[in-house]
Amino acid sequence: AKWFGDLEPHLMDLSDSIFEDEKIRYDDIYYSMRRTSSFGTLPLGLPISSDMFLLYYREDLLLENKISPPKTWQELLIAAAALHKTTQTPMNVTSSTTTTTISSSTTTTMFGACIPAQSAYFYALAAPYLQSHGPTQGIFFNPSTMAPLVNNPGFLEALRLFNKLSTFSPNNGQATLSIVRELFLNGKCAFLLDSLDVVTHVNQPSAAVFSTWAATRVPGTREVYDRHQRILVTCNKPDCPFTEDKINYAPFSSTGGWIAAVNRYSPSSARENVYKLWSHLSRPSLSQVFSSRTNTVGVHPFRRSQIADVKDVCANDEHRKNSSEPELKNGLDWCWQNATKLGMFLNAVDKTLDHPNQALDLRLPSEYRYFDVLEAKLALFLSGSIDELKLVSSIQDSWTNIVSDTGGQFLVLNI
Repeated sequence: AKWFGDLEPHLMDLSDSIFEDEKIRYDDIYYSMRRTSSFGTLPLGLPISSDMFLLYYREDLLLENKISPPKTWQELLIAAAALHKTTQTPMNVTSSTTTTTISSSTTTTMFGACIPAQSAYFYALAAPYLQSHGPTQGIFFNPSTMAPLVNNPGFLEALRLFNKLSTFSPNNGQATLSIVRELFLNGKCAFLLDSLDVVTHVNQPSAAVFSTWAATRVPGTREVYDRHQRILVTCNKPDCPFTEDKINYAPFSSTGGWIAAVNRYSPSSARENVYKLWSHLSRPSLSQVFSSRTNTVGVHPFRRSQIADVKDVCANDEHRKNSSEPELKNGLDWCWQNATKLGMFLNAVDKTLDHPNQALDLRLPSEYRYFDVLEAKLALFLSGSIDELKLVSSIQDSWTNIVSDTGGQFLVLNI
């Protein structure tokens, strides 16, 4: 879905095909996934698989320390600080008669938060500060002027919080996703921000967190950026129309999952046949199997019925044993071993997919150029090489130039 900005001119409008398709059950697809597979108001693809961030954590550590799963990023920061553990390891020099301690090194035995310093993870944190009125508001640019949304109190507050969290991450947030994921699997991280793919790994009996992991939706914020006053305001209606207990959630749809589209310039017969294939794969009966293969690529539901069906299968052992679908039977092999965790995990997925304030990923031509700039500047900022004002100014100028270079200013109405 993240390639929409480049591919949009070549994609067929599927409105008529979907309307005439009695088996697609389009309303069963989560609104957020329908939004992700659309460009503006036009459906240009059919969802095949979802993807999103969830916050994974060591349930045993939180219970032991009487810490509730964090609902806001500030609460996550406090919890990460409390659970981050280091030890001093003496460095000794031994002679034939004596042993002398000359120095000591600090070893981290438990990282408070494992969050890679990459743009997608930063925007998972920044989204609830920047967007409170639904997907059309956006988190990257002002949709009316195409001015980058970086030189504002919301972006700056997210930047400061991301920087603080990085102090409790491996290598001050500079570690790769594969490294932080491995640390979490080995029980060395209290919290991990990751995609749905990690479920495949945490449910392996060989994982140190096999019996201790848990998951919840990505935290929100108690303040949001008011674009008219240009200040942060407390999350109350009407500033936060989707507020939950005075918290603004804005699940960031990084990449948005897999979307199947049709080339509008293909011959008519080819377009029709390709749509039939995508429709077949996206229908409830078959997509249930593909979106629930926990032993290969994790659980990636995009339909409401998929989550309900998985819960039913896992709750009914006889149905599972007598299933005529071996892929479904084998693909869900862990769910009846960890039924409680499955329910908790699927509830987090459901709350994320069903949220009306979903933040869409950037969908402009050459979107990678924007993120290349951001990640390079983030690395400099986290290392202390530049301050936040230079970071914001540099991103603002670079993004404005990219918009001009790629004609992004003409896509205002479609963002």
